[in-house]
Amino acid sequence: MKKIILLFVAGLLTYSVCAQDTISKPKMLLRPFVENGANFIRNDNLKRVYNTQSMYFFGAGLRFGHPDFQNYIPYAQYTYSSFERISPDSLVVENHKLKIQQISVGLDFPVYKFKNLQLRMQVGGDIGMIQESSYTIDDYSAGFHAGIGLDKKLISHSRIYARFSYNYQKTIDTYIHDFDVMKLAIGVVI
Repeated sequence: MKKIILLFVAGLLTYSVCAQDTISKPKMLLRPFVENGANFIRNDNLKRVYNTQSMYFFGAGLRFGHPDFQNYIPYAQYTYSSFERISPDSLVVENHKLKIQQISVGLDFPVYKFKNLQLRMQVGGDIGMIQESSYTIDDYSAGFHAGIGLDKKLISHSRIYARFSYNYQKTIDTYIHDFDVMKLAIGVVI
């Protein structure tokens, strides 16, 4: 089943790339994107345990439409972030690990347009999986995100962007509920 879904998505992406017309509107159905950046941890307990303010993340997703021809662009994204801290003690070596995986869906829309540069806002919902070793957390989180950023046109219909957002996410049945992060992301949309 996974192979069929992957072949279907690959077929849609191939169709989208081949359907480009340089004179008229792009006919892309799905526009893949990748991004990376830093998640700035908001919880003081996590900052203390991991002795850090931030952790690296990587994300990939699909946008449905083009910002030159549509105002509201729906998107879906998967992000992965992890951080590990090994703290050697005199007798015991402790290994602390925090892993956050999220699926986000939302809307991306323009706030202000320049020539090849756009100020865009992004809002949406998140469902995540939080795994944390020092507090023995292995639970789902739910929340939302809102952000603002700049998109710049690159070659043909591709774009590069930088975005700052706040990600509100809470778990229910865990000792620590607050896994909010501020996110600084840089990415490319094909």
